[in-house]
Formats: sequence, structure tokens, C-alpha cells
Amino acid sequence: LEFRRVLFRSAISPNGDTLASGGEDGINLWNLQTGELRQKLSGHQGRVFSVAFSPDGRTLASGGVDKTINIWNVQTGKLLRKLSGHTDAVRDVVFSPDGQKLASGSWDKTIKIWNWQSGEQLHTLDGHKDRVIGVAFSKDGKTLASASNDQTIKIWNVQTGKFLQTLAGHKDWVLAIASSPTDQTLVSSSKDKTIKIWQVV
Repeated sequence: LEFRRVLFRSAISPNGDTLASGGEDGINLWNLQTGELRQKLSGHQGRVFSVAFSPDGRTLASGGVDKTINIWNVQTGKLLRKLSGHTDAVRDVVFSPDGQKLASGSWDKTIKIWNWQSGEQLHTLDGHKDRVIGVAFSKDGKTLASASNDQTIKIWNVQTGKFLQTLAGHKDWVLAIASSPTDQTLVSSSKDKTIKIWQVV
């Protein structure tokens, strides 16, 4: 697949049939078998920084420089809901393992947890000193990790929104995080040219 403009994020649907890409030209849905463009989703103003499929693959969430999160029906391409509340670009979005909640990380230094189906904002997690770049749920969905340009990763209780702990060790911006689907392992990558593996208790 070739892109004419900068691509910021891509995601593969759970069934492996569809690739979603987000970037300077918005959101595109591609047929992974044929490489053909299935659909172009228009709803953000400006760059799209993040795309994420729900666990059942029926829904796509996207976050952009326009400070909003869009919720899409993957089959029809219809915009189902727009979530507003961040005061700067939304850099990352992720669904909880059970598909009931959505977390968003923003350049406004906060993380928000949403009931994406109703549009209700459940928690605002405030504690980072710089832009939040990535968010990741634990495999059981009970905790959320957030990565920031403040060089730290923070762990939060999803149900209460309470801060639990800070993982410090990187010497520059934390650029991405990912959680293991099988245990409590968390992986982070940083501008300090290292990847760290954490065991979150």
C-alpha cells in the first residue's frame, strides 16, 4: 500500500480483513486481501493521529489534532458519535478488552476514560507533566497505562480513576507503550533509543 501523505497510525481489524490508516489525509479503510481502498472516513479537521478497532471489529475509534475522538461503524462508514473534552490534540485511543470503555491520551497532558456508546466521560486522569503519547489497557481491563513526553509511564485504576504508580527509567520522551495479551507485562519505547519491559504488579 502506498500513501501520498504522512501516515501516523494503522490498525488491523481482529478478523484480519481490514486495515485502518490514519494520517494527514484522514482515515482510510483498506481490504487487506486485495490492497484496495474500501472506504474513506471524513469527520476530523486536520491530521488523524490514532485509530483503533473495538475487540469485535465492528467499531473504529479515531483521535486527531482537532481535539476530538470519532466513533465509526466499520461496515457502513457512518460516524456514530463524536467525543469532545480534550483541550489539545488526541494522540492515542484504545478500547478496553471487553469493548465497553475507550481511553484517550492527549497533548493536553490528560487521559480520559469514556463510555463510548453513551458518550459519557467517566474519568479524567491528571498527573503527567507533559504531553500524553500512548495509552494501553491491561489484559483484564482493570488498569490503564499512559506514556508521556515527561519520560514516565503512569498506571491508573480504570474503575475509580485513581493513580496507582509511576514507572520511571527512560531518559527521554516515552513514544509508545503496549500491553501483553497474556499477562501483566508492559513494553515501552523511548526517544532515548531504548525499549523497556515492565512487570506491573
